[in-house]
Amino acid sequence: MGITVLQPMERLKCEVRVINSGKSFALRLTFPGGVQTSQIGFEDALAQYKKRPQGSISHAGALFPNIDQPIPSETSEVLSANQVADVVSGTLHVYLFGEVNYRDIFKEPHFTQYCGHYVPATLRFEDCGEYDDAN
Repeated sequence: MGITVLQPMERLKCEVRVINSGKSFALRLTFPGGVQTSQIGFEDALAQYKKRPQGSISHAGALFPNIDQPIPSETSEVLSANQVADVVSGTLHVYLFGEVNYRDIFKEPHFTQYCGHYVPATLRFEDCGEYDDAN
């Protein structure tokens, strides 16, 4: 997971890459998710928002075994120069939430949820410790 666009007067854009680690196709994929910025820490942000944010839904027909799929996400608003500087310094937090929904070849539904918190020192998203689940 990483930030792909972090420029003033642009939407902050991120990308998650998922891989089908199974031995058969993952069918009818959907990728609902969203990215948000917050001046407050993760626990306070969760209390404020009460649930993980919902963003756009992307679709893909099928994912072959051992093939990865990028999942893009972006903020709804453009960032100012000050906000970009705050993301780089870590004073403006970036959270990425989403899930991957699919059906296996036996038509059984499955999902994987993810949550990442951006760490400027590593230029990557780290696991939030919550909202990660799979079925």
